[in-house]
Amino acid sequence: MYWKLAWRNLWRNHRRTIITLTSVMLAVVLATTMRCLQLGTYDTMINNVVGYYTGYLQLQGDDYWDTRSIDKGFTFDESLQQHLRSIRHIKSFTPRLEAYVLASSDDKTKSAMVVGTDPAMEDSVTQLGGKLIDGRYFSATDRSVMIAEGLADVLKLHTGDTVVVLGQGYHGANAAGKYPISGIVRFGAPELNKGMIYLPLKEAQWLFGGDVVTSVVMMLDNRNGIDEARHAIENGLPEGLTVMDWKEMMPDLVQAIRADNSGGLIMAGVLYLIIAFGLFGTFLMMLAERQHEFGILISIGMRHISIVRMVLLEILLIGVIGTAAGFALSVPVVYWLHENPIRFTGDAAQSFAAYGFEPVMRASLDPSIFTAQAELVLCITLLLALYPLARILKLNALKATRS
Repeated sequence: MYWKLAWRNLWRNHRRTIITLTSVMLAVVLATTMRCLQLGTYDTMINNVVGYYTGYLQLQGDDYWDTRSIDKGFTFDESLQQHLRSIRHIKSFTPRLEAYVLASSDDKTKSAMVVGTDPAMEDSVTQLGGKLIDGRYFSATDRSVMIAEGLADVLKLHTGDTVVVLGQGYHGANAAGKYPISGIVRFGAPELNKGMIYLPLKEAQWLFGGDVVTSVVMMLDNRNGIDEARHAIENGLPEGLTVMDWKEMMPDLVQAIRADNSGGLIMAGVLYLIIAFGLFGTFLMMLAERQHEFGILISIGMRHISIVRMVLLEILLIGVIGTAAGFALSVPVVYWLHENPIRFTGDAAQSFAAYGFEPVMRASLDPSIFTAQAELVLCITLLLALYPLARILKLNALKATRS
């Protein structure tokens, strides 16, 4: 009976009910869309970082990340490869031998990082072949290099030219070599674009005088599987090796996301506050309009708690219907923004590129965002109902009937 009364009472005043439902619906749509865009942008940033170079996880020698010394390298034998292949969530991996060198051509010299890697495995992790803009992709047996576009511009080099590298090899040995350039690659991140030289892994090990690698970079099929994959790797890991995730390797990005996320939560809070005031005003208006009605009901013997129960059901219906409508409307909006992301141009695009990020704002499709925003708006609606319900409990029938 209470449900039937609540439903009929809602549509006694169509305008008030529609205004309230619209407020709740728009609250869900705006909050969900804003949050999906914000978290989707973070996903794009993270995917850019791990996809360009670092991967989600890296296997390294102890203290390598702090020293970046080739002496902290390790042997990547078949047993270790089989261990990684057996772990769930690891989609692909590639061994690397990284070392800093001086790269020169004629009278021009610049510091650079030589990355010795398996061409096929590297492409499966970072899609390096897709970044090739000139020349050909190198093979595992080549004695040639691929060089980043920015570094090539500084050294005035082109495909077919020769670059000289000079550095320190394994345990202090000299590392010097002269290599033809087979291809030029372009990175979105300026730091990578100005200082990367790729060599086949075997050639890099010969250059630096050690049959070792300094890291193994891993891509996962799901970012949520990082902790599970990391624990599985560590369980069968030989002594002297450690696993790092992208958050440990990119603390600046993590802090930037946290700071921006805090700002986004403040903006969402302001939005919710505005919506809450609108809903609260609507509830007070409903109480004022129906005060005479409530007084009559109490006078003929209806208990205060029964009226509270009826009004609570009315507000609950408004909250549920408005939230469901907002949820239904926000799904196609967010999906469209996911498939057709906002693309920045001009100075905004350059600002994104300066940090190595794709200049797009793509909405996230994470279902938890939708449910969280819908639940929050519903809770706000019910919380705001406490005041008018408390007023009904204290309602004086005589005064109410005279109003």
